[in-house]
Amino acid sequence: MLYRLALLLPMISVMPTAAAPTLPSGFSDSLVTTAVFPTAIGFLPESNPRMLITQKYGDVRVFQNGQLLETSAILLNTCAEGGERGVRGLLVDTQLLTSHTIYVYISYTFHKKGTCSQGSDSVSRISRFIFDTQTNQINPASEVPLIDNLISPTGNHGSGDLAWGKDGYLYVSTGDGTCNTPEAINCNGLTSAAHRPYSLLGKVLRITRDGDSPADNPFNGANSVVCRLAGGTTDTSKTCKEVFAMGFRNPFRIAVNPNVAQTQLYIADVGARKWEEINQGRAGADYGWDTREGHCAVNSTTNCGTVPGLDNPIFDYGRSTGCTSVTGGPFVPTGIWPAEYDGAYLFGDYVCGIIFQLIPTDNGMTAAPFITNIGGNSLVHISFGPFGSGKALYYVNIGNGQIHRVNYTGSANRRPIAALSANPTSGLTPLRVTFDGSGSSDPDNNALTYLWDFGDSSRSEGSSPTTTHTYSVSGTFSASLVVRDSNGSSSEAKTRTITVGNRAPTAVIDTPNTAVRFAIGQQITLHGYATDPEEGALASNRLTWEVTLHHESHTHPLLGPTTGNDIVLTMPAPEDIFAAANSYLELRLSAKDSNGLASTVVTQDLRPALIPLTLASNPPGLSLQVIGGVPETFVAPKTFASWPNYQLQIIAPATQTDSHGQIFVFQSWSDGGLATHQISTPVEAIVYTANYKPKETFPPNHVWKIALPQVLN
Repeated sequence: MLYRLALLLPMISVMPTAAAPTLPSGFSDSLVTTAVFPTAIGFLPESNPRMLITQKYGDVRVFQNGQLLETSAILLNTCAEGGERGVRGLLVDTQLLTSHTIYVYISYTFHKKGTCSQGSDSVSRISRFIFDTQTNQINPASEVPLIDNLISPTGNHGSGDLAWGKDGYLYVSTGDGTCNTPEAINCNGLTSAAHRPYSLLGKVLRITRDGDSPADNPFNGANSVVCRLAGGTTDTSKTCKEVFAMGFRNPFRIAVNPNVAQTQLYIADVGARKWEEINQGRAGADYGWDTREGHCAVNSTTNCGTVPGLDNPIFDYGRSTGCTSVTGGPFVPTGIWPAEYDGAYLFGDYVCGIIFQLIPTDNGMTAAPFITNIGGNSLVHISFGPFGSGKALYYVNIGNGQIHRVNYTGSANRRPIAALSANPTSGLTPLRVTFDGSGSSDPDNNALTYLWDFGDSSRSEGSSPTTTHTYSVSGTFSASLVVRDSNGSSSEAKTRTITVGNRAPTAVIDTPNTAVRFAIGQQITLHGYATDPEEGALASNRLTWEVTLHHESHTHPLLGPTTGNDIVLTMPAPEDIFAAANSYLELRLSAKDSNGLASTVVTQDLRPALIPLTLASNPPGLSLQVIGGVPETFVAPKTFASWPNYQLQIIAPATQTDSHGQIFVFQSWSDGGLATHQISTPVEAIVYTANYKPKETFPPNHVWKIALPQVLN
């Protein structure tokens, strides 16, 4: 039975919000630590558990005794620029290897050939490492790749989440890589790798700790082969032993229910255009991608239902709510929260920044918001971990680099939350600064008292959320705010650094200028400069660049914090033709003086050249198809906004019937291409026309008159 209900939510803003997360009564949200583009967390099995944190750009950090250790446990050889590349997933083994070592499993984009260009130069892999609990280090030489050579030419749909099954096996999710394997062919809407058992793309895999395939895997038979280190097999008559289930687009997170005896697996699969879906994993099942999205045909909300041989999701939701990227989550362990939450499945959405609870009903399932106001472009990992003598929910917000903990407090008074801004934060003496704590809040709606510490031995308190203070001597001061509720509970301190007697530098983006319009594959050099009121022109090593790809209503980090100047950036492709018109790059440049005082971040949009690309038919009004991401069938003519050098497939059916019943037969495309062929968007507007001719038809009971040759005597 199909369990599906659309989320009954209003349109949700996807812009990051400064408001504190909103939780149900009896729950409290606390900031645990910050990190640089954190992507996943895991906990060591010990009495005072350490938290391991993966960062997109290769670092694995250790959080121990309330502190984020300065030294990385390991810096992985990863390609992280562009799309979803970088470090994605982490799983800690459930048992120690020796008295002081333990296995950790990491999913990341491997820097394979010395470059991070598209194609096979970088691949997704899942490796096992050894973590030393005495040194807090992961030995790079201990790496054992378990799954390798998963291609992702566009940098998207790598997935790579990991979970322990109740059967003791390792479950691994893989995205469709946007292209077939083992070669980077048939990409975007033409990829069929997800439902091909000879490919490891678009799958959930099931392996042992050493990477072997269990004997009862559904495709582990006489005609199967080991694929785990090759990403698949070129022999399409074979099946891959490691495959457990197939037909996924981008199964970003998977979760195993800890409350049941058998392996109950939920798989959150990010949709393409219309649906986000959650599937219940079943051995040998095919969940339909690349022909199905949610419970419907691809790119449809009406051509829906069941298809023999394919499994529908247990729940899906439409994208019209503003929530457009399901990032999955965990099951609630029984007994840690009130009974109504026992065994509930929680899942997040990266774009709208909401954690939902999946709720069974008489007609299937529905979803209710559990935590809101987390912020857009945020949730990438949600899991339960140790807290005190019990467990709490942790979530990773890549957007603001924060890791939060949510625990149940019941009727007990909850700590308020402080928020602090200051203006200005630097300048010459005397420096008058306005401090604003109006963003502070109390989850129980108690009145707040504001306790100010200006860092120069001056303090004040009162009921006003704003105050001013004048600094009369030069120096660097750490100003802080603590808020106290009417029950005497105090928040954690929020701090701001105030620099007196020194002024911040000013950064300028020099090239590219704002008039530049780029083409896919074009290399553009980022050049800027900074001047400081006290030091003059700053050296290039004082500059830091970041680049973000805006894709419709959400963003992807394209270039992480990179120090220096004259950074060469290769222009990416849009994720799909639908997003081409409203996708662009955002450049960010900042600078620091010799005292570490940072400039204001300057931003500049870098936009593509938008090329009108028209697909027409002769005669007009016939149906054509374009594939640039998800296939779209349309009535010609139709004009798309494309980017120069964007590769698209255009398709003209061999025959079709118009609204009057006339049958037409395809003759040629205006560029001489086959009925189905690839085009590259040029640098100026263009029209491709599919030429048809009417098929000769005859009425029923037509009498044929045939002239016979005369017989000569």
